[in-house]
Amino acid sequence: MSGIKDSAPYFYVDFSNSEIVVWSTTCTYDSVGNCSDEPVYAESEFDGSGLPKFGTFESLSFNGFTVSGNKYLSQVCFGKECMDKQVYSVDNITSDSWLLNENAAYGIIGLGTASTLW
Repeated sequence: MSGIKDSAPYFYVDFSNSEIVVWSTTCTYDSVGNCSDEPVYAESEFDGSGLPKFGTFESLSFNGFTVSGNKYLSQVCFGKECMDKQVYSVDNITSDSWLLNENAAYGIIGLGTASTLW
């Protein structure tokens, strides 16, 4: 995925969500701590600098997370198949009702019925 330097990022797959959510390098939890720390344990590796930005979002709910941040166009690849997709880059998590004290990976790939990845 463009914006993540790690060559093998891992994500949760969610069939009830249709968006791609990633944790930004500046992500904070409830504005008091880093998303990489407890209780979120996110791999905060997404850097959108150099990618097209499509605005911001506030207090959206994805998979039990309530989040705010920026929207970018990023190249997303599954094996050798790549496509440009909008990703939600999370700068702040205000609620974690899904994976509290569990690894939140690099983000969430939404494969719900409205997903453009199908």
